[in-house]
Amino acid sequence: TIMKVKKLLALVLSAMMAISMLTACGGGNGVKNVSVSNSEVEAIFAAENIEVNVKTTNTAKTAAKAIAGAMRELNSNVIYEDSTKQILANALINSYPSGDYVGNCYYITRAEMEAVGADVETVAASAVATFGQGKDFEIGVVEVETKDGVSCIVAVALMQR
Repeated sequence: TIMKVKKLLALVLSAMMAISMLTACGGGNGVKNVSVSNSEVEAIFAAENIEVNVKTTNTAKTAAKAIAGAMRELNSNVIYEDSTKQILANALINSYPSGDYVGNCYYITRAEMEAVGADVETVAASAVATFGQGKDFEIGVVEVETKDGVSCIVAVALMQR
């Protein structure tokens, strides 16, 4: 059920946040598209008997790039602070036609993701899972380097109204 997925994701996210205090890594400059397997994202939910349909779209990629653009101006030590989350939420909201979509994002440093053995599909599934309900989602995943050189994965999930 959705509660099982949320509990599993909460556990994984808690581990990732604990590790984030100890790790960092570099990467290339700019924002890069990240390839994600829609069927693997769907399989994460199917393992919990939850049916979702995901597809990668330019609208969702544009939203992910908007968040990444804001993250490029930040140091990695502040990306999880509440004030930063609001800045990134505003970037998300301003990136898509507000009457047509609702959106959620999830981001994590590449080092944290690798330390817990997660992959980009898990990060994308985390963005989808934050909705708590719904079946059809558009996703976009990018990689960005923060101002202090830390590589982060940004996933956006959009749902049409």
